[in-house]
Amino acid sequence: MLTADSMTLGDMGLGPQTQRGSGEVTVTIPVDQTRLGRAGSTMRVHVLGTYTPLSTGVAGNIHVAVGDRDLDVRAADGSGVVDTWVDVPAESVERVTPVDVTLRTTGNGDACSTGGALTLTIDSGTTVTTSGGTPDTQGFASVPQSLMPTVDVALAQQTFANTARAITVLTGLQRLSARPLIPTVVPFDDVALSAEPAVVVAPDGLSAFGPAAEEVRLPLGTTGTTVLTLQGGADGARDTEGVQAVSDTRVTVDSTAPFASLQVLRQNDRTLVVATSTAAAQLDEMLAWLNDDARRWDGLRGDVLFGTASREPVSLSSVRDAVAPSAVASGSTAPAAVWSILVFGAVALVVGLVAAALVYVRSHGRPDDGPSSTDGP
Repeated sequence: MLTADSMTLGDMGLGPQTQRGSGEVTVTIPVDQTRLGRAGSTMRVHVLGTYTPLSTGVAGNIHVAVGDRDLDVRAADGSGVVDTWVDVPAESVERVTPVDVTLRTTGNGDACSTGGALTLTIDSGTTVTTSGGTPDTQGFASVPQSLMPTVDVALAQQTFANTARAITVLTGLQRLSARPLIPTVVPFDDVALSAEPAVVVAPDGLSAFGPAAEEVRLPLGTTGTTVLTLQGGADGARDTEGVQAVSDTRVTVDSTAPFASLQVLRQNDRTLVVATSTAAAQLDEMLAWLNDDARRWDGLRGDVLFGTASREPVSLSSVRDAVAPSAVASGSTAPAAVWSILVFGAVALVVGLVAAALVYVRSHGRPDDGPSSTDGP
């Protein structure tokens, strides 16, 4: 599927949507960026539709909103036509942005006082336009749409185990999408020099990728022997069992405990998703936990998922102005070992494993007959 700046609901596979009731009727337009096949930081919607003209003496209005944010309010008239443009600000744009169109009338809500039963229809010609590219601050909320339509895949070592890890990550991302991701396996040198989005798997650390790794700064890095540093100041790094919040940018940890992370970052105006660890078994444990419940992918917040032995992973954010992230599950800690978490290097996959990976990912994608829900960026 080719991406476009503008698409109608019909183009996205969303036909006319109708609701009926008395007093107040709402149609929700689920604007799914994965249906658009691209990511955007701002959104404009040309809302087209029809409604039941109100009876004489009954007043009403057409109200357009995203969550608690009002985008447009105008009087309902005798034409019965909805035709309005609304701009959705960047802070309200999510992977799936629910745009609510509501017909409200005076009266106590029964059909008599509002002039009869009401019908509100939003046409399939309603157009969604996105622009502005992928915000650097959105982290997990920016995927998989910022990886579309094609995403490069690179492994630190061309092994079956690393291929399986890449499949797990791609399958989890695909579950969030209404359209298929198109993975393309490339050597890491190509990823390092490319402007294309990529998924990188390095279970034994980033040194396998050589000097090129130094060009990439992941949100989570290490300082000294026991301090993890979240770039930009992590308001979400807070005290939990076994973790001491030293400041808004540092977390002191047990240097002997292995850990794994899944991180999302922007580099060279493209998105990278990096799976790395101090011990491959720890990365496998974290990915298995994610894979056990598809809803966990949709619940990821911030730009770092951090897991350690015998503890459920925690979400962290390196963005100071972002909503403070919360633990993906209770009882989370964040111990670490001594190493650098910067990633990249040259690799290639065995052809047979690549074919299996592509078939597996595409066969486990989210059905295209309904968008996923999201709680926010």
